[in-house]
Amino acid sequence: GKNVFAGEIETMLADIEGLKGGRYACLGLYSEVAGTTEIKIVAETDLTSEQQRPLRHKISEAMEAKSGLTPSGIFFVDAGWIVKTSSGKIDRSTNVKKLRQLL
Repeated sequence: GKNVFAGEIETMLADIEGLKGGRYACLGLYSEVAGTTEIKIVAETDLTSEQQRPLRHKISEAMEAKSGLTPSGIFFVDAGWIVKTSSGKIDRSTNVKKLRQLL
């Protein structure tokens, strides 16, 4: 596989219209079935399901164009879902636990 840093993926997504700055996260979840860590994108949004479809496509396209990778899942969540540390960084371990509860 390829080593990927979550912050690099998040930077790649920074210019996508419809994503709220600092309110989306790239998370890695290990898959027993795939035998590897899969990339999941979680983004806070207030868009309707219909409006989310093109945003989902933009995220996948941007990741593939800039890194050659595609996320195995893109999840849209309500505002305030993504947990940050006291210094304002994405709390990856807490967000991974929250995402596992959604799946």
